[in-house]
Formats: sequence, C-alpha cells, structure tokens
Amino acid sequence: MYNIDYLAKTTGSIRRTIRYYIQRGLLKPPLSGGRGAYYTDEHLEQLKKILQWTEQGVPLIHIKEMLEGKAIPVSIDREEEVLTTIWEKFNITPGIELLFAQNKLDSRELKQIQDFIINLKKGGRQVNKHD
Repeated sequence: MYNIDYLAKTTGSIRRTIRYYIQRGLLKPPLSGGRGAYYTDEHLEQLKKILQWTEQGVPLIHIKEMLEGKAIPVSIDREEEVLTTIWEKFNITPGIELLFAQNKLDSRELKQIQDFIINLKKGGRQVNKHD
C-alpha cells in the first residue's frame, strides 16, 4: 500500500498530476478517502502506463480508451495531434544555460550567443556592427 507522495516520487510525477488523472477517470481512485487514502501496485502500474503514453504524445482521451480496452483510431485529428519539440541545452557559463529547439542553431550561432552573454555578464556593452 502506498500514499500519493510515494506514487509521485516513484514515477517522477507530482501529486497534482496524479489527482488530475483520477479526476479525468484515467487512474482509479485511491482506496479509502481523504488523508487515509492509499494506492496499490495496480495504481502504480496504471500510472506508469499513463505517464509513458503521455511522454509519447498520446492524447489523454486515447489513453483513457486504451485503459478501457477500446481500440484507438489509427489517424488522429489534426486538432488532437500533439506536436513535440526536442530541446537541447547549451551551457554558456556556470549558472547560465540556453535552451533551444534541436537543429535550429548551428555551432557558429551558439558561439556568438555564448560570447554575447559572457560579454554582458562581464558588464560589457555589445556594439551593433550596423551602428
């Protein structure tokens, strides 16, 4: 038997998300109620499936259907489609990171950004070449 904090920690989720999945009918409600609520191995495995599918971009409506044993449509309406962007992290200096969409910046552009931010951090002023 587990409490909601254990479920969240074990799955890398948060309590609010777990409660949301229960509210939406994706995850079965806990046994008992209120502060004495507890969860079983079945809850844990079900939550892991839900989180895995959401990471893959499956809409919650389809996840619910899959959990209910229903077949999901092969094609997804454009409005329901989840678009995923892969982000990369570039460390500029200690404590400063740049997040950017994968394959959107080349190494030269990253170096220019890095130099600009380092210059700003040192208190320098970037001079516009067009001025």
